[in-house]
Amino acid sequence: MKRKPIKKIIPSKNAVKREKALSRIIENKGKDKGKCLLEAGYSNNYAINPSDFMNTLAVRKELNFLQYETDRIKERLEKTRNRAKYKELTDSYIGFKKLGQLMGGNPTERLTITAEERQAVDEAFKAN
Repeated sequence: MKRKPIKKIIPSKNAVKREKALSRIIENKGKDKGKCLLEAGYSNNYAINPSDFMNTLAVRKELNFLQYETDRIKERLEKTRNRAKYKELTDSYIGFKKLGQLMGGNPTERLTITAEERQAVDEAFKAN
């Protein structure tokens, strides 16, 4: 018996724009939602009234899910905070902070390189 190939699920253009807009709104902590909609590819007419976007069923479901996950994390932290070791708490805090930096498009670490290393990298780029 021949198996049918599994179809890849390709998100629609609207779903991609919605995810992009939501991630930008979350990064900006809800400030200037219209600008976030424009950056995600929505039209000027739609971006003028961002409440139209925020009140769609798909966006409300996504925001409810994020709120649910946040509440579960807070509950878990409250239960384990008193029993956790200081190192575990600091590691968790650092992890959350780095995740927030990555979500915002910021670097998590700053690296310094010597002049010789910089020159070697430049030469490698020129060679390729």
